[in-house]
Amino acid sequence: MFHNSTHQDSKDRILKEFKLKERRTRCVIAIVILGMGLNIRDVDLVVHIGCPKSVLSYWQEAGRCARDGRQELSLIIYDMFTVSLKNTARDIAKIVQNKDSMCVRTQVLSLLSDQKTVASLSESNICSGCDLEHCDCSSCRSCSVCIEKCP
Repeated sequence: MFHNSTHQDSKDRILKEFKLKERRTRCVIAIVILGMGLNIRDVDLVVHIGCPKSVLSYWQEAGRCARDGRQELSLIIYDMFTVSLKNTARDIAKIVQNKDSMCVRTQVLSLLSDQKTVASLSESNICSGCDLEHCDCSSCRSCSVCIEKCP
């Protein structure tokens, strides 16, 4: 566990071990602060428990994985309580609830980038919910919403 109350010596030991290529520590449960400025190239999975506070914080936290060029995964496991909190931005709450049935990656990128960048990135990378063993079409290479639209 890596959180505000974790003793600094323990935090240092956890980070040192987690950065090793041949490490014993395979999973770190942490608060947002672990992701700030951290560059560990072979993180395969980031799981958000609860709705992130904003699109920007989600992108920052999700960006902890896939730093080595491989396809990795970032998931959001949420409940309506965390989505409805006052400190949760409406844009990320809307994306997480996904009532519009739009591509998650495209929604996030459209809030952070220009449309030309969105168009080039949204089909070139995989976002949560993809199943490449099923299909490799542009819909299935996008997100859990898009995969349902597979031809």
